[in-house]
Amino acid sequence: MTLHVRGVVLPDDEVRDLWLVGDRVTCSPVPGAQTVADGGFVLPGLVDAHCHIGIAPGGAPIGALDEARALAAVDRDAGVLAIRDAGPTMINVETFGGIAARAQDKFPGYGSHMLALRDRLPRVVAAAHEAGVPIYVGSDAGGGIDHGMAAREMLRLHERAGLPVLDVLRAGSWGAREWLGFPGLVEGGLADLVVYPEDPRRDLRVLAAPSLIVLRGRVVPRAASI
Repeated sequence: MTLHVRGVVLPDDEVRDLWLVGDRVTCSPVPGAQTVADGGFVLPGLVDAHCHIGIAPGGAPIGALDEARALAAVDRDAGVLAIRDAGPTMINVETFGGIAARAQDKFPGYGSHMLALRDRLPRVVAAAHEAGVPIYVGSDAGGGIDHGMAAREMLRLHERAGLPVLDVLRAGSWGAREWLGFPGLVEGGLADLVVYPEDPRRDLRVLAAPSLIVLRGRVVPRAASI
């Protein structure tokens, strides 16, 4: 079935109509399409550039493919429609305090080093951004970090490292997808998108509650969404 989405499409900041035919986007009207969103703000699907769907909670490797599917579904239901496995994250480095506390008695030097890494990360990220180093959103989900945390990482990049909101959205959506070689919401692009009821440029916390998720041209059932 062909789907129809209308809303403010970012980053263009224009009200547009998108028709989703199979797993592709077209800007040409398709008669009989089912409208699944009429209003709101539309982002290309979010990206988690550091996510381990092969690691179960607690750090053990998964024992079956269905476990990986279940972990990936948690990220999908949070609006993450593309995953990559690599890179440091702010959520991950914030756990270094607990690591340092456990190491302090036997390895005080190591503990102090972990605390220093944690405390200076926001400044390092801010300096990298100012120097023009590409930054993309990642959560390091898997093991000790829950899946579905990409939106929280985006909030940290803004609040703790001081990245402008639009740059954070670029790092977690259209910019990251372009980096991975995925076209945006353009003619022939992948029909991966997330709709939000409010403007995430005004408040990034909106990203935690998408009103519609479409993956490869198929609506993710509301019962599965956060």
